[in-house]
Amino acid sequence: MTMIEKLYKKVKNIQDFNETASKLRQMGLKDELKNLAGKYKVPEVDLKEFLSGKRYFLIDGGETQKDYMSARSKLLDEMFNLNDPQFTDVIGNYLIRCCDKSDFADLVLQKHKTLQRCVESIMSRAYEMVSDEVKKSGRYANMAVMEDTVFEWVRDYYLTDDREKEAERRTEAEEAFHKRLSAQMNTPKGNKNKTAKKRNASKKNKTGGVNSNASEKEGKHSSAKTEATDQNKDQIEGQVSLFENGLAE
Repeated sequence: MTMIEKLYKKVKNIQDFNETASKLRQMGLKDELKNLAGKYKVPEVDLKEFLSGKRYFLIDGGETQKDYMSARSKLLDEMFNLNDPQFTDVIGNYLIRCCDKSDFADLVLQKHKTLQRCVESIMSRAYEMVSDEVKKSGRYANMAVMEDTVFEWVRDYYLTDDREKEAERRTEAEEAFHKRLSAQMNTPKGNKNKTAKKRNASKKNKTGGVNSNASEKEGKHSSAKTEATDQNKDQIEGQVSLFENGLAE
């Protein structure tokens, strides 16, 4: 069993899916990431934003399903499920401190407000700071944003009344999903096989065979490791690292 097959086998829920997608992006395995997204019918726009670094998680975990006695318990539960100590937990711990004020705690307890969506809001605002030149180049746009700025964005997310906007977004996402599902079910099997054969033939012509493709992936994997190491060295105290804004189309 290959490493990629082992990663796929671990996917049993949304959290596993997002963790696997993050690992594939970090290793530079763009084609494998696209295959994973296609398997779980991820919208193309979400995949594109994830590849560019605008999204931190590939799939939205949805609204809060549980009823919590306190904002602290909700945040701790979200931090446990997202399992991202280097970034998400930093945001979660800051929010726990903010919840000493009852009015802010009430904002956190809103079902449509989640820690995952808060992180996505931060990434979206950070991505706006990346130059158009870097976005078009497809290079990693490693960033380090001052903590005060990040925490201001965190507060803005919970203070913003976006209940109606989230409801509309959810409805649109559900409609788009059903359209994709319906189109897939109505596609004759023969056409699918032909399309798959053409795609495979095209890949072989472009890469010159399987070995060259494997070498390319190994190179990307090595590059991703080097990028992550360099980034940790450049981290400055008082900053929150917003990395992996690369792999753009």
